[in-house]
Amino acid sequence: MKTVKLIFLFLITSTFAVYSQGGSNFSVIGIGDINYFGNSAYAGLAGTQMAFPAEYSINMRNPAMWSFVTNTRLQAGYKFNQNIVSTNESTIWHNNGAISGFSGIFAMDSTYSIASSFGIVPYSSVNYLTATKTKITDFGLELDGETQYQGTGGLSQAYIGLSGKITDYIGIGAMINTTFGVIEANRLTSFNNDFYSFRYQTTKSDYVSGFGSKIGAFITPVKDLIIGVSYELSPNFGITSETNYKSPTITDTTISVDNEITVPSMFGLGASYSSGNFIFGADLMMQDFTNFNYNPGANTKFTNSIITSIGVNRIGNPSVNAPLADRISYKFGAGYNHLYYKVLGNQIQEYIGSVGMQIPFAGSMVVDFSFILGYRSSGDSRLVNEYFGRFGFDISIGETWFKPFMREFD
Repeated sequence: MKTVKLIFLFLITSTFAVYSQGGSNFSVIGIGDINYFGNSAYAGLAGTQMAFPAEYSINMRNPAMWSFVTNTRLQAGYKFNQNIVSTNESTIWHNNGAISGFSGIFAMDSTYSIASSFGIVPYSSVNYLTATKTKITDFGLELDGETQYQGTGGLSQAYIGLSGKITDYIGIGAMINTTFGVIEANRLTSFNNDFYSFRYQTTKSDYVSGFGSKIGAFITPVKDLIIGVSYELSPNFGITSETNYKSPTITDTTISVDNEITVPSMFGLGASYSSGNFIFGADLMMQDFTNFNYNPGANTKFTNSIITSIGVNRIGNPSVNAPLADRISYKFGAGYNHLYYKVLGNQIQEYIGSVGMQIPFAGSMVVDFSFILGYRSSGDSRLVNEYFGRFGFDISIGETWFKPFMREFD
């Protein structure tokens, strides 16, 4: 118990301000790259988790699946992202990494598998950097310069929820959450040569906050088959935008504007089947962004988002006397993401492959590792192609806080 309390204290002090990490040059659009993968335990399955049972992992797509966790757990993780952005003319490498949040779960009742979970996790990430040549003509002079566009930040989500089994074959769960964060966009235009040097800068900071909720359920119609569904209600985000203008000809000016946006509802469906030491699963999620109106861009159109994935988990031997290689759980996955926007009339698409492993340690401590390779493109030579690698790990520590007791029935 003391070990869990000390680690919990470390987690909350290390992640007091949790901002989503990752992203790409396409994250300039909308609210950035939405985190569909969850923690490393499911990232190794390409995010497949809607109906994927797990004893040591906290499911973020379907709260009803918390009922499969058998003891109280705390977990935190780290993610590292490497992006390669290429065009016909050049290639840019950039990377980042940070603590990816923390979460906990209390398994309170073994008879009805009642569990409560809480945490702060990434919701979306913004991380882009690009530049274009600029030329203006004024008073008969031609001025050559460069405009640089850079965006950082993202949104995080704090949640709390409850799950339980109605019968041995049906479970339900629900969570409420608050989403918060800052999305910053900076545009810097510079003109420099032997005769002149000046620049114009615009910095926009959007402070976002709002509330939402999610409900989920699963059913086991036949032995070893689980079907899961979830529905995330449309959250309303309040946005306070502060835009600062700097130029050599006018005094620094800051304008503040309040606005509100609605993120579309999300529907998810998944299934898993257990056979021997293997679990096979597949997910489908849909979210209609066609009426979304935040950061659209001049050449961008929002559209339907479709996320599909498949995953397989070879479950490790639970015996402490088994060789370590046999005790490790091995995971593989593949996924396709029909992203929520088009650029220059082209649908942006993403393809990923993943591997992962869960390594048990003393007691019920486990460490999950995941590695994802992906490719994002539109097939249009006017737009960039992106290749990315994402490495992450989670540490999950558990103890039994609520022991089952004998129930009396009349």
